[in-house]
Parts: sequence; structure tokens; C-alpha cells
Amino acid sequence: MMLKKILVIVGMLVAASAFAAESQRFVYRVLSGEKGLQIGQADLAWTLGDDGRYAMTLQLQTTGLVALVAQVNEKRMSNGTWDAKTGFHPLHYERQRQGKPPELLDFDWNARKVRTTRKGQTAELPLTDHEQDYLSLMHQLGFLRKKGPPEGKIAVVTGRRIKQASYRVEPQPERLKVDGLGEILVQRITARTDSGDFAMTVWWQSEPVSRPVRLLIESEDGVFDHWLQP
Repeated sequence: MMLKKILVIVGMLVAASAFAAESQRFVYRVLSGEKGLQIGQADLAWTLGDDGRYAMTLQLQTTGLVALVAQVNEKRMSNGTWDAKTGFHPLHYERQRQGKPPELLDFDWNARKVRTTRKGQTAELPLTDHEQDYLSLMHQLGFLRKKGPPEGKIAVVTGRRIKQASYRVEPQPERLKVDGLGEILVQRITARTDSGDFAMTVWWQSEPVSRPVRLLIESEDGVFDHWLQP
């Protein structure tokens, strides 16, 4: 019994080390398409509070020659709760784009439903216990690399749909060469919907700082590859 209690405590400490209360901000260059054309810059910021609350923001802006052709300014926000045992549970998600009404997700975990608002229309969808929004998914994958089994199921709420997905944590770390930062030891985690129309891959660094070094999004909107900048 004593050994079992010790193992449980060790497991809790390992889970807690995956994330800790903190505030961080990173800047990424964003590439698009198969040829990797640089289209802009993304700012990622998050706060994980001691009170078990989180807030995340990802803002994309076109830069350089692309900005002369098309000005894009898109902002995604997610906030909710988190804990060292189960990870992230979004409460509100918002996507803001120029010239378009915001897309909203409001999660009610007690009632087991999420209210979606898109193009001015609302709908309600049933929740189980592992749904994520577009932004919290990235951090949940980072959490699962330490806490969860190497493979499993997860779900993503996009628009007015809940897409079932499978995730996989690659067992062996790899070295990722990043411009201006050299080689960084990372672990790759991928979530792909069962329908194959959405995938997110995160290359997560654990030491000396916990952060996503690369974020690859493959969706109906296109392919967007985010690389950490110095």
C-alpha cells in the first residue's frame, strides 16, 4: 500500500511538471502552403493561474509583400480552467476576423453542452469530457505528452461541429533545427480528426523551458506552419 501511494504521488508530480502557473509570450513566423511561403507573424501568449484558470491568445498578422496584397488580422482567444490531473477545460473561445462576425464557443460542463455562434447563427452541441477548442487543443496536446497515454481519443469543436480525433505522442524526442535558435530537443504530438479534414501537430520543448517550438495546422482553410522566432 505504501509503495502504491508513493507511485501515485510521483505520478502527480510528473503531471504537474508538464505545466505550472506562469505567463509566457512567443512570436512565430507563419508559412503557408506546400512551398512554405512566409505570410506573416503570430503572437502567442498565455497565462496559467494558481487559481486554476487559464487565458490564451493567438494573433496573426500578414507581413512583408503579402501584407501589400492582403491585410489579415486574426485573433483567437480561449479561457477556462486547468489542473494537473486532467489538463485544460475551455469555457469560452472566440475568433475575430476583419469584416466578419466573431465565432464564439461557450462551454457549459455542468449541463454538458457547448453553445456555438457562427455567422450570426447559434446552435447547441452535446459535450462528453474531452472536447477542446482550436487554441486549447495545442496546450492539451502538450499536457498529454507527459500525462496521457501515448495514443488516445480527443475531440475538437470547430464552427458548429464536434470532430472526433485521435492523438499520438511520438515516443522518441527529436532534434528540430530552428532558424536563429539552433537545434532544439522536442517531442512531437499529433491530433488528426477521424474525417481527415483537420490535423494539428505540435513540437514541444520541455527543457529548459516548456513551450511549443513549431505548430503545424492542416485544415480546410489551408496549411499553416508556425516556427518559433528568437
